[in-house]
Amino acid sequence: MEDRTLMLLAVFTSVIGIVVLWFACANHEPPIFELTDVSDELLGKVVTISGVLDSVKIYDSVVVAQFEESELILFGFKSSMPIIKSGDFVTVTGEVKEYKGELEIVPSKLEDVLVGS
Repeated sequence: MEDRTLMLLAVFTSVIGIVVLWFACANHEPPIFELTDVSDELLGKVVTISGVLDSVKIYDSVVVAQFEESELILFGFKSSMPIIKSGDFVTVTGEVKEYKGELEIVPSKLEDVLVGS
């Protein structure tokens, strides 16, 4: 093949690859898990979970909530959490982390915590 043909083929293939990667990233949704399925195997991964809050504690700048029937803790800064209370059903997307031996789900922005959905 000629150099010009190879160059055009390389550019075309690169553009197609970039478009495919953009669509793959734009349509990626975090996997949905049951509360009981969240384990240390998911540390560092972003997941979506739903459940009823058993207790909610609000401190100066953070919110800590415990889910019913689970040891999983919802932890977030007030700026990244809507107003929540015990008994609320929430759907949370966040990173699974561990703090002092306890698993937490940590949302990164306000839209990651939906109340009553």
